[in-house]
Amino acid sequence: QTRIFVVNDLERDRPEATASAMAGLMAAAGFDLGFVEAQQFDRALARHPRRHRFGSLLHFEHRLVAGNVSQGKWTLHCTTNLLPSLPDFHAPRDFSPRLSSSPGEIRMIQFRHVLLHAQKLIIHSLRTGSGVAFIFLTILIGLSLANLSITPVELGFTTAEEFRESASKAIGFALATASLRMGVEDENLPPDTDILSRMESGDLIDLGMWARYLILDNPMLLSITVLLLGVVLPLILPLGSFTAISSDVQHRTVRYLLPRTSRLSLLVGRWLGTLFLSWVLILLLLFSVVVYLSIMLPPEATESMVPWAGRCLFSLCCLATPYVSLGVLCSAVFRVPMVALLAAVGATVGTPLLALSLQEAWDPLGNLLYLLPWGYSHELLSPDGDKVFTAVAYSLGHSLLFMTLAAWRFRRADL
Repeated sequence: QTRIFVVNDLERDRPEATASAMAGLMAAAGFDLGFVEAQQFDRALARHPRRHRFGSLLHFEHRLVAGNVSQGKWTLHCTTNLLPSLPDFHAPRDFSPRLSSSPGEIRMIQFRHVLLHAQKLIIHSLRTGSGVAFIFLTILIGLSLANLSITPVELGFTTAEEFRESASKAIGFALATASLRMGVEDENLPPDTDILSRMESGDLIDLGMWARYLILDNPMLLSITVLLLGVVLPLILPLGSFTAISSDVQHRTVRYLLPRTSRLSLLVGRWLGTLFLSWVLILLLLFSVVVYLSIMLPPEATESMVPWAGRCLFSLCCLATPYVSLGVLCSAVFRVPMVALLAAVGATVGTPLLALSLQEAWDPLGNLLYLLPWGYSHELLSPDGDKVFTAVAYSLGHSLLFMTLAAWRFRRADL
């Protein structure tokens, strides 16, 4: 009795990957590999190192034990006639005809794999507890922040004008901290000049104008809510991405996926599904916030809210992209999902704390803030179009860097 197996996505320069892939394939087929050793695969493959686009054709023979048709010994027979050249290859009847597709069709197949992985991740996220928790917490926190922004005026703690002035000062203070300009003093002003005076007539006057742009020229409550979301969302987004890869690796189900697809297709598909889910969730969140504020505020105060909400949606989606990529990177590096979640949240929280603490000792160390989007995320709402373009480019660059590291780590991982 003879069986022929075609193994795809096999890194034949790594013996442990060869043995692991063959063991997983044979175990999935229900065969006993107790007599097949990894050294036998490696020696046979070393004698016949011919490589093909779709993998190696390995020939096994099952020698039956007398009187028992279900037990026996699998042995590897090496032959120089592994695979003919690809254009001359004629697949047997029980092989998939896709093996003889052209390179253009293969790229399309991989693209369909990416979309399929993205679709399955979205469906799985909506069914599991982590996905539901991610959606529920995001909507709850967003509406809570919107309610927090309107509560002081609604309860009569302050008037609208006083609240607008206080919010402008607070936003200017936050912008000075995020841009690492808090400790840099203007030489033309007295040494003890406070930061509010510097925003009025000193070196931070551009930040004062920026704060007024957000508060006076645009809907104040929506701007405050979006700025608060820019601080909170990076801590919530890992809830949607920490199981992208690590969950399958922990339960070893990834071994049954890789014979049918490539590692890169799986990684990009999971990233795309997580990113799409995050963007849709941000859209629903902003829609809920706009509806809530429209109900709480008079009609004349909500006329320009929809156009500004579109600008805020674009900014938050750009902000979410690198943090989703960071979560996928942690999921590809760590095998345990909870460790990946703690790593993503820890890096997100620890980077600004470390940068701002070290800045007090030496100002250039504050640039550690740019290791993550904390250093430029506020510029996504800047009135200057050049700063917005630069912030978007940085976001895409961070995402590309994180996904490149994730692909490199996932490709070398022993699964």
